[in-house]
Amino acid sequence: MSAHVPTPGRLGRAALVLLLTAALALVAGLVIFGGRDGTTGEGPTAGNPTTGGRADGPSSGGTIVAPQRPATTGRETEGQAATALPPDGRPVGILRGQVETPQGVTFPERWTLVLEPSRFATGSRHAVGRRIEIEGRATFELNELPLAGYDVFPEAEGFRADRAPVVLSPGRENVYLVLHMERAAFVDGRVLDMDGSVVEGLQVTLEVPTTALRRTVDTDHAGFFRFDAVPDGDYRLLVGPPDAPVLDARTIEVRPPSVAIPTIQVPVLETVRILTVDAIGGPLAGVRVRGSGNNGGYVDVVTDSRGEALVPLLPAGTFRLRAAEEGLGRAFVAADVPDDGEVHDIVLELRP
Repeated sequence: MSAHVPTPGRLGRAALVLLLTAALALVAGLVIFGGRDGTTGEGPTAGNPTTGGRADGPSSGGTIVAPQRPATTGRETEGQAATALPPDGRPVGILRGQVETPQGVTFPERWTLVLEPSRFATGSRHAVGRRIEIEGRATFELNELPLAGYDVFPEAEGFRADRAPVVLSPGRENVYLVLHMERAAFVDGRVLDMDGSVVEGLQVTLEVPTTALRRTVDTDHAGFFRFDAVPDGDYRLLVGPPDAPVLDARTIEVRPPSVAIPTIQVPVLETVRILTVDAIGGPLAGVRVRGSGNNGGYVDVVTDSRGEALVPLLPAGTFRLRAAEEGLGRAFVAADVPDDGEVHDIVLELRP
């Protein structure tokens, strides 16, 4: 019985089938292996910030994603935007700058930065007023200011400065200002009488007309007076007691660096001696006497142990004086003071 031997054509077809089967198995294995180690999973290479990866590109809308940071309180935008949103939802900005003084003028050790709502700019109703005390430096930075119009200026003792208008608005949220501060003005002058003699010890007053705020100095031994560090503005100049000046008030405008008042001439001023006595002419000590004259001049003195008080620098005229002391009584007198250069006595007799 003879054996059956396959023909070469059958052997070739069987080998081809085996090769195709092996190739399909290999492709299936590669697909399974790739699913375990590809770029769509959550392994270290997926850009997970918590494992030290990085973001691979911009997020939707074009905003750059910031690196992972520890959590913070408050509202904060990614990328540290210049305009933040405060709790009330209004946008805010930053005001930075410095203050300069003229060459040779020492900058003050302490000063105040003042912010006020603008008097003219639109949107100032959203502005906030601030006063910031600053020491040891000439720079400033204010954050989270509501977008609005402001007037900004520095204040320091003995200095003056103009207001600087500034507007914080969308697209202009970060503003840098250079402010200027200079020595405040001084006001000086001299007082002589009609004979050309020096008038020493006479009161001279600057008064703000709108507030009646006053500053008073006395003339020196040469008749000079001076007011230092006077803020800009209009003032009334009063010569003599401010409530009873010996001349009509004059208006002056103060601007730096100084205002020199032409020589002031006053009438020749007189001196009187006030005497307080009892009903039998005995001196009464410690009695207060007050009054004024029809041409100016004011009396407010307390008599000494001899019942006397000397009052200089009074213009000639009629003076109405009164005195009252508990347990001693009262007195009133109208007395004329002539312009003769003599010392005249005015006696007040107190009666119960």
